[in-house]
Amino acid sequence: MTPVRPRSSRLPPPPPSKRFKLSYRVSLAVAIPALVVAVGAVTAVRGYLRTRASVHVLSESIFGQVAEQASGRTRSYLESAVPALDVLVSLSERDQRAGAHDSALGLRLHAMLRAHPGFTWVSYGDEHGEFSGAFRAEPGRVRFNHSVIGEDGRTTLEEHDLREDGSRPRHTHLFNTGYDPRRRPWYAAAQGASVHAWTAPYIFFNRHVPGISCVRALRAGAQVRGVYSVDFELDALSRFVSQLKPSPNSVVFVFTREGEVVAHPTLSVVSAGAEPRLVRLSDVRDAELAAFRSALGARDVDADGHRHFRFASGSRPFLGSVARLPIEGSLEWRVGVLAPESDFMGDLERENRATLAFGAASVVVAVLLGLWLASRVSRPVAELREEMERVGEFTLEERPEVRSVFAEIDAMGKALAQMKSGLASFARFVPRDVVRKMLASGREAELGGEVRTLTVVFSDLAGFTTLAESMEPDALVRTLGGYLEAMTDNLTEGGGTVDKYIGDGIMSFWNAPLEDNDHATRACLAALTCQRALVELAKDRDHAWVASTKTRFGIATGPVVVGNVGTPERMNYTAMGDAVNLSARLESLNKQYGTTLMVAESTVVLLGDAVLVRPIDVVAVQGKQIGVKVYELLASSASATDEQRGLARLCETALERYLQRDFRGAISSWRAALELVPMDPVAKLMLARAESYLADPPPDEWNGVYVAKGK
Repeated sequence: MTPVRPRSSRLPPPPPSKRFKLSYRVSLAVAIPALVVAVGAVTAVRGYLRTRASVHVLSESIFGQVAEQASGRTRSYLESAVPALDVLVSLSERDQRAGAHDSALGLRLHAMLRAHPGFTWVSYGDEHGEFSGAFRAEPGRVRFNHSVIGEDGRTTLEEHDLREDGSRPRHTHLFNTGYDPRRRPWYAAAQGASVHAWTAPYIFFNRHVPGISCVRALRAGAQVRGVYSVDFELDALSRFVSQLKPSPNSVVFVFTREGEVVAHPTLSVVSAGAEPRLVRLSDVRDAELAAFRSALGARDVDADGHRHFRFASGSRPFLGSVARLPIEGSLEWRVGVLAPESDFMGDLERENRATLAFGAASVVVAVLLGLWLASRVSRPVAELREEMERVGEFTLEERPEVRSVFAEIDAMGKALAQMKSGLASFARFVPRDVVRKMLASGREAELGGEVRTLTVVFSDLAGFTTLAESMEPDALVRTLGGYLEAMTDNLTEGGGTVDKYIGDGIMSFWNAPLEDNDHATRACLAALTCQRALVELAKDRDHAWVASTKTRFGIATGPVVVGNVGTPERMNYTAMGDAVNLSARLESLNKQYGTTLMVAESTVVLLGDAVLVRPIDVVAVQGKQIGVKVYELLASSASATDEQRGLARLCETALERYLQRDFRGAISSWRAALELVPMDPVAKLMLARAESYLADPPPDEWNGVYVAKGK
């Protein structure tokens, strides 16, 4: 049965109390002084926040200026590479047109290097793998590098110091260095560019230092004859950013859009290992830089090329900034700045702490003033909340009524007690699980259902009609009430939902409204528990009549429609379908076989090893043409006796032979069952049927299905 929503759910007002009750609204007036103090605190906090916002704007401006300095210095550091390459390519093209051999290549490279102190290398690699380059070996010393790939594929390298007096003493002579300019990133970058190009930062060969190259190809028509390169070591950029200090503890660094660190004042930007590479922000173990990267996330700079944000490293707040640093074309880096917020907020925070200390003293006075009031309000309100939560869970046990000195709260306690009393009475008419589910959903009950597989149990008290005719109505209700109470308690404790009482019969089901994956087993165990409980009930003098009756059970499993059925004003939570009808038919079919616990095969296949059953017959119940294999529920597996297990095995063999038209074998097995249990009604009935078929065989189309003659 499902609760019907009343047209008015308002409870009648409680009778007026003769005791004086303090008005809750009047009590709030006491809190006004505390409210004034709170407004003052809010004003102070608001002023602090606005000042902090202004400081953040100032820091953003400072960080932007630092980013501009780093960007300008970097561009000025790199911008002289393009005209230098234009000059070198122009001279080589002139030599090509004149048909002259570029014998002055080394001098040109050397001269270009000396003319530009920011260059680390000025070099040329041709289409055959020959390489020439002038580079700064150390401060104040220039060296010329020349390598040639021989016919055997091995590279021979010679290096000469280039001195001011024009002498060129040899410094290094190596074989098989493995260097091929055509396989280096700078050579490949130039081949795909129409004029000049910049490489992404990479590690210079054999020097293991980070650098970047500006390159331009020397072409003869469409053919690339070689590539000129101007290289910059980025250590100079790290030295420069170390000088940028927007605040005492700030750090300025440069990184690529891909997250590779190009310049940092303290960290090494090259990873250690056999294959050195640029360190990525994600590799850095520095806690502050890791927190900066985490706060930066996947977002890049804003549309204006900057982004300012706040983050934390450990318990310390930091300010962070990132700005776009365009090099040329698609090559673009980022300037990052981070600094502890205390570098900018130190004086403000100290002043704010003093203000807050003064304000806190004022707040303490207001808090002490309101403590008594708060304690008198919070305790009963908390008790009301707990009681309401219990009601929401449909837990309605009797508890002391919530009382308060405040009239409104005291009235709420009385109203809640009346509501619990009404719900407790209401709970006697409906399945509690249904109501709990409805209350948990927060929605009003409405017509509707769903298809779900349930295990349905019908029970009926055999012979009670005759007994009832000899009893007075009041005695009949009390007597039947004790029986139904014992049955209901065991069915619900076994996980079942009691749907309805049909006179002395009960319909119950498992797996609704709450899902239960073990519903078939729990339903069978609950039926066995009911039988044991009735044995105990019969020991009571008022219910001794139970010993002279039998309670029959029919159990079946299958898909049914379960939900609210009826009208919008009056509905019932119930189940409908073949499994419901079958369980009712099986309960009645017990009479024909002399059993009390009959189970359909649809339930047995879900039981596993939890209970012991024995097959009875294949029966087409009234109203059906298709036979259903039915079983008798004997006991739980834990309590089954050897006699019951033996009976189950013999009956299983007998029914198999019977269905295979081996009537002699079936007779033998059922006789053995009668020897084990002499008065077994199922074995006696099936033995007689098999003997009749042996004497008068059934027709060829016989399939073993017994058509039941009645309910």
